[in-house]
Amino acid sequence: MAEPAASLAFIAEPAALDQLVAWTQGVAERLALAPSQAYALDLCMEEMVANILLHGSLGGPGVGVWVTISADPLRLIVEDDGPAFDPCSQPEAELAVDLDTSAIGGRGLALVRRFSVSMAYRREAGRNRVEIGLG
Repeated sequence: MAEPAASLAFIAEPAALDQLVAWTQGVAERLALAPSQAYALDLCMEEMVANILLHGSLGGPGVGVWVTISADPLRLIVEDDGPAFDPCSQPEAELAVDLDTSAIGGRGLALVRRFSVSMAYRREAGRNRVEIGLG
């Protein structure tokens, strides 16, 4: 894998998401990513970190999150020290028949899968590590 273009560590809390979005956009600008790549990076980053915020620290202390972006090929690595969770093994959410019966939520991983070219998970040294290829 190429040398990391950028890395960031933070505690998973709602205020971190706004800072993360700004940081991710800055990295995309610095790497001169095409608009479609920047969008995919931003979407995948937000979805993965939002899942950690929502599910990673239920009832426990703040979860540490480590994010790395590498440029060539474009890859996003998201690590956290929350409970073990393999997003790659999760089934696709069922499509609703119509908007009236559609459940809120549960579509984030489908978006990540759609906007990425690869996704791999492993649990290592007490951390979840998800590596997402973005082309």
